Amino acid sequence: MNKAEKTAIILSGGGARSAHGGGFLYAMAKELGITAPHIMIGSSGDSGNVLYYSAGQYEEIKRIFEEHLCSKKFLSSWRVWRMMDVDYLVDTIFKQLEPLNTESVRTTPIQWLIPITDYVSGEIQYASAADTIDPFEILRASEALPFYYGKRVSLLGHTYIDGELGPTLQDHIRKACQLGATRILFINHCGPWVGFKRAAMETYALFCSQGLRDAIMRDIRTDTAQLEFPNGKLLVVNPIELPVLSIENDKQKLIATFENGYHNALALKEELRTLFDV
Repeated sequence: MNKAEKTAIILSGGGARSAHGGGFLYAMAKELGITAPHIMIGSSGDSGNVLYYSAGQYEEIKRIFEEHLCSKKFLSSWRVWRMMDVDYLVDTIFKQLEPLNTESVRTTPIQWLIPITDYVSGEIQYASAADTIDPFEILRASEALPFYYGKRVSLLGHTYIDGELGPTLQDHIRKACQLGATRILFINHCGPWVGFKRAAMETYALFCSQGLRDAIMRDIRTDTAQLEFPNGKLLVVNPIELPVLSIENDKQKLIATFENGYHNALALKEELRTLFDV
């Protein structure tokens, strides 16, 4: 690879469907030896994948999806006031059960970015190691999904919610391009905004500030199937049917979704080796 070229991996988020991204990254590292992209961007459920991968903690990624996310302490439909307990995810799973190596996260040569959305302005903030913010708080903000978590996260004088709301998939490609990426792997777990999902988010937007409302509506109305990167090479992985739903923590479905991502990566091994020049 020409030294001027940079590679990037972008993962869209998608709740529990990010188990697919975890399996894909696990196979890339463990089976294909791809461990050092120049840039990584991961939203929402994929933010943990990005930080653990950047820290070289591949086995932890696997155990998080296959052993820990099935806990009702994290996700329970009976806990209507906070169906998804992001505090348990961050403070127990990420800090205690599978401790994220924050020193490796801060010093990794991989330029990682985690999108979070300003609750007032609707603007995207790509949090990174350069911001000197506690990585665990970045993860907490990146997972702060309205309806399910019910809280917003304060960082450096601003209030943030899940970065899957507001920015479009094309925004992430644009950001990677600004950072010099010439080859991009995009793993997209987000389906189109349709049905109840769209209606619920449109209703939520009515009660938001004008800036956040505009950002959410722009996101909802953008076609997620049309991704463009005219000046570089773009490989899009777009799994349509996955065993697990976005908000679901059935253990066997999480394992099956992780394995789906693992096998998808192996099926694309030649394309991936070419893209990352290994």
